[in-house]
Amino acid sequence: MLVPTDFKIQVNRPHEWVECLAEGFNVPLLGDTIELPASLGWGQICRYRLGEDIILITKQLQLSKPVIISKTAWPNSPVQPIIFHHSDSGIRQSVNGESRLLGRHTPHSIIIPSHSVPAQVYIPALVPVRVMCITVHRNWLQEFYSQTEATSPGLTRGLLNTDNFYFYESLTPPMFAIMDEILRANYPSPLLKVYLQGKVLELLALLLQKLAQQAHSKKPHRLQLREIEKVIQGEKLIRQNLSRPLTIPMLARQVALSESKLKSAFKQVFGQSIYQYIQHCRMEEAKTMLESRRYNVSEVGLLLGYTNLAHFAKAFRKQYQVLPGAYLSQLKKA
Repeated sequence: MLVPTDFKIQVNRPHEWVECLAEGFNVPLLGDTIELPASLGWGQICRYRLGEDIILITKQLQLSKPVIISKTAWPNSPVQPIIFHHSDSGIRQSVNGESRLLGRHTPHSIIIPSHSVPAQVYIPALVPVRVMCITVHRNWLQEFYSQTEATSPGLTRGLLNTDNFYFYESLTPPMFAIMDEILRANYPSPLLKVYLQGKVLELLALLLQKLAQQAHSKKPHRLQLREIEKVIQGEKLIRQNLSRPLTIPMLARQVALSESKLKSAFKQVFGQSIYQYIQHCRMEEAKTMLESRRYNVSEVGLLLGYTNLAHFAKAFRKQYQVLPGAYLSQLKKA
C-alpha cells in the first residue's frame, strides 16, 4: 500500500510525460526543463531528444512534501519506456495492487513496463531522487530483435506485441557508473547531445547484454524473491566492507545461502562474479576518494586494504585505463 497524500499528479499522455509533470507541479516548462521552486523542494526534470527513436528524461530532485504520480493505461503506444533508478531506496511503486520498493539496491532498480498497465509511484518527502527514463520507439526495438535473440521469449513478445507486462531487473556496477556519468554530464550544447547519445546507447547495450546472458544461460533458473533479497543483502555487505573484503564463505554464512547458490545467484542479479563486483566497487571508491583531493594514492590504496600498492595501481588502471597517480595529477590540473 502507498502512503496517502493530498499531492497527486496524473500522467495521462504517453508522449507528454514532462508536460504532465509540469502541470501537476503547477510550474512552467522552460523548453524541455522543469525547475522546481523552493516551495516544492529543489531539483530539475530534463528531457533530451536524442534522435527520432530515443528520448532521455532525467529527474534529480528532492520534494518538500510527498507526492503520488499516477500513470493511466495507454494501449497500443508506439514507444517503450525503460526506467533506471540511481538513487537509494525510498520510492514505492504500486502495480495491480502490489507494492514494490524501488532503488539501486533493490531487485527493482530497472523497470520495463507495459503502457497498457496503470501504475502509481509514491515519492516521499526529503528523499533525494535520481531517476532516468529512456523512451525507445518500438521500431528501434523491432530492428534490434530482428537481428538477435537477446532476451527471454516473454519479454520479447511483450515488447514487440504490446502485451500486458511489467519486467524488473537489477543494475550492474557498469550500468550504475554510466548512469552516474549521464547525471553528472556538464557539456555545452550541442556537445551534450552527442555525449548523451553515446552514453544512453552504451547503457542500453549493457542491459540488453545482461538479458541475453540470462536467456542463453546453460542452466536457466528463475530466482525466487527470497533469493534475490539475500543477494541484495550480500551486495550491501560487500559495499560496507571494501577495506576488508569478505570471503565468499563469510558472505554465504551472513546471508544464509550456500556458496554455490550465492555465486550463481549473484552473477545472475548483478551480471558479475562476486570477485569482479568487489574489485569494481573498490575501484569506484578509490576514484571517489581521489576526486575528493583529500588523499594521496598511497593513502587511498591502504584505506581500501591494499598492502601492495602496485596491485592497487594495476587494478585501478584495468578499470579506468589510467594509473591512479596520473589520474590524481589530471584532477589537480583541472
